[in-house]
Amino acid sequence: MKTGDVPAPTEPVVDLAETAVEMGADHGGDFGGFLRSAGKLAVARQVSALVFIGVVFVLPALTERRVATDFVWAYFAMLTLTSLLGLGLERLAATESGARGSTPLARAIAPVLFVRLVTAPLAAIGMVLLFAFVDVHLSAAAWVATFAWVVAGLMAPVVFGGLRAAGNGTLEPVTMVVVRAAQAATLAALATSGAPVAVMVACVATLELAGVAAALRGMGNLGSAWGAWTQWRRLPLRRAAALAGIEGVAVLNLRADLLLVGRMLGAAPGATYGLLYRVVDGFSGVVGSAGLWLYAESANERDGGTDPTGIRARSLVLLPRFGLLAATVVVLAAGLVGHAVPRLGDEVDTLRILAIAFPLLSLNAVELHVRSGRGRNREILGINVVVLLTNVALCIVAVDAYGLPGAAVALAVTELLQGGLLWRTASSDERALLGPALGTATLGAAFLAVTVVALGMGQPVVAGLAVGATLAVVLWRARRPVRRTVVVS
Repeated sequence: MKTGDVPAPTEPVVDLAETAVEMGADHGGDFGGFLRSAGKLAVARQVSALVFIGVVFVLPALTERRVATDFVWAYFAMLTLTSLLGLGLERLAATESGARGSTPLARAIAPVLFVRLVTAPLAAIGMVLLFAFVDVHLSAAAWVATFAWVVAGLMAPVVFGGLRAAGNGTLEPVTMVVVRAAQAATLAALATSGAPVAVMVACVATLELAGVAAALRGMGNLGSAWGAWTQWRRLPLRRAAALAGIEGVAVLNLRADLLLVGRMLGAAPGATYGLLYRVVDGFSGVVGSAGLWLYAESANERDGGTDPTGIRARSLVLLPRFGLLAATVVVLAAGLVGHAVPRLGDEVDTLRILAIAFPLLSLNAVELHVRSGRGRNREILGINVVVLLTNVALCIVAVDAYGLPGAAVALAVTELLQGGLLWRTASSDERALLGPALGTATLGAAFLAVTVVALGMGQPVVAGLAVGATLAVVLWRARRPVRRTVVVS
């Protein structure tokens, strides 16, 4: 395939795209509507996550270090496996929900939930492999509780995916915030009282399952699902397969450095790096929320294509600059984080280096979701595989030589590589949009790197100048986009 050729969407992608478009149909090509939708989703996810991660961060100060380390690894197992084993079922549930007609929602997505339960043993296999790889040993009770937590975390997105496509945009954010708040309060109380890790994980898992129960109840008419659970053969599972591979490789790429740190340096340093990495996860969640709506708009070719005033173009202008601003805040506030969380005090520089990747993560999130929405999944999978292999090789060398900062550097370098590969595989018209965005992200990341080095060497004047240069990159040629009205006949 020539560089400038854009293949037609394959049938699985078109089917998934139609559902995504239905979910975002009210937002059309309006950039303001896109930002509102993406913002609501991002806020709901991040607020609920921050409520819980706040307690996880201070867990070492509330309980024994060994207990805190074991809980952190149980938490990371849940995060990693629920992402890795998504298998496209959340989007499949949305597809079935959107196409159900007069069929009750519970009956429409019951077969998807059945497939989700059938694939649950994969989580147990994944836990065995993950814990063996990083040499973490949980008690039998803690292991079972972690498995229950993972299964609950796999089921919830399927139910919420169906609810979102059915037009229920309230239950998910409310449930997430309530469950995370309850989990955070319970975890803090148990840690303070000296409870063992098995009890802590079991209580958190029970609350997660309660959230799933609330979501199931929100579907209504659960009795209509009777007899439909095992009708999985009628499901268009191939619709999800087009994205399952991409999701799996992408998650492995984001988790490769964490797993390698745990393997090479031990469970305790790995847990510390994982806590630091939650900053990256949080930022990825924000730009990923924007990516979901970009996928919807791109699937219907309403992202503007290569039009400089389209949603795609405006996103490439806005999101890398947003990433630079967020990274600047993290770099400057890292010292306060290290002071507030003693366990992270020696790794402030690592946190700062991780933030350097933010503008590149933003750019890549935009372009990857746009191209996926336009059916270019083979191209994306090829890029992600190259990036993953490079990340693993670079991490092995960098972690061995420099420890946690080496892993952080590997992330920034591989995100830059991914941006370069996206530019290389773009058409000439696409490069006109992607080139300036990649330049902004790369130049801003370079100034952030100077800031990090200057702060590490105790040179506040140089750091201040570098911060000023970063802000100049954010403001340079950042124009207010011209509002365009899209008339649909």
